[in-house]
Amino acid sequence: MNARTLVAALVALSATACIDLEGAYASCVDAGRCSDAGTPEQPVVVDSGTPDAGPAPYDGGASCGGSSHRRLRCDAPITLGTGSAIRGSSLAASNNGFIAGWVGSTLELREVHLDGSTTSLLTGVPVSGAQFTVDARESYWAATWVDSGGLKCVTSRSSTQINVALADGGGLDLPTVAISKAGAVALSGTNNDHLFGASSASGCPSTLTQLAPGFVNSVGVVATTASADDDGFRYVWTDQINAYNGSVNIMQVQRDGGTNTASTASNLRAPGALAVASSMSGDDVLIAYAAVKTDDTYELNAWGTPASLAGTGAAQNVATFNPGWWTAGACGPNCLAAGVIAFETPGPATVTFFDADTATKRSSWDVACGLPAQMNDGSSISIATFGGRLGVLLTAAANARLYLCDVPPNP
Repeated sequence: MNARTLVAALVALSATACIDLEGAYASCVDAGRCSDAGTPEQPVVVDSGTPDAGPAPYDGGASCGGSSHRRLRCDAPITLGTGSAIRGSSLAASNNGFIAGWVGSTLELREVHLDGSTTSLLTGVPVSGAQFTVDARESYWAATWVDSGGLKCVTSRSSTQINVALADGGGLDLPTVAISKAGAVALSGTNNDHLFGASSASGCPSTLTQLAPGFVNSVGVVATTASADDDGFRYVWTDQINAYNGSVNIMQVQRDGGTNTASTASNLRAPGALAVASSMSGDDVLIAYAAVKTDDTYELNAWGTPASLAGTGAAQNVATFNPGWWTAGACGPNCLAAGVIAFETPGPATVTFFDADTATKRSSWDVACGLPAQMNDGSSISIATFGGRLGVLLTAAANARLYLCDVPPNP
């Protein structure tokens, strides 16, 4: 998901040196000999003039028309690329910068630094109708995508693209990738509405196996804190028991092959597609998911849970409109966030902040105003944090732009 260094200078004084501290601590007498037993200490006078005005207020500019949210304070967007038929994006952060990727007629992956400079990681990779995700930790990153050519995976540890298969054959959908601080990689996806996944300590796994029984709507995988019992990866999915009821689930796969699962019911709000992220500490997970209500309208909700599965919070609403594209990401220490743009109507790109350890919603803020309806433009949003800045990657059919924003104090 930076440290500032404070340098202290220590000046050594000789035993016979005399320094005038204006009576604050000692006085010098007897032709240069110093004593702390002379004139009594005088009080230090503190300026009692005009009070300090304090830091400038957080001001992100005028609110978006029709929105009740305040604006995030963001720099002018950085145009990372232009093209045609861009239909998806993903954003993560390593120790070196943001790892930003998008897919259209080609797959593009860039490392973006805070000064706006970029390094190309993948460029011009031919794809058609691809689904794509990227993840990063420490100095590592990993990307996966699926199109008519099947599921591919590549990491910063090796430029070789791995062709990923199922243990029993068949194709994959909804690919997601997670990478640990040690460079281990996990993948997940669906086949015939079942959850498949696997991890590898040495790079992309080449074969996925079915991990959970039953039918699923959507899946994901995220890297958390590893322990003696597991590799730290958590597989998540949504499912339904009927038209308007289902559950959101998270699974730990233990080193001996056993599993632990935590779930929360989603009553009268059948959960569908999801996005997932872990906190900077790796101790907490946020799952943002679309849900269909009994009146057949949609909303976006989020459920947070400890990665240990020791306890669960309650699902909370993120957006009452039909979500077109949404994402989840870390936003600083003890901070997780969900970003969303609307499907059917023009509007802003919005980020909602959560306390990571309590999974409690804080507040919602807008990034950019007046985005076209996602269904008309194929636009996307992705978020991540690097160097104390919140990165918000927004794509439209013809461009990919990265906004670097200040996280509000106590958002």
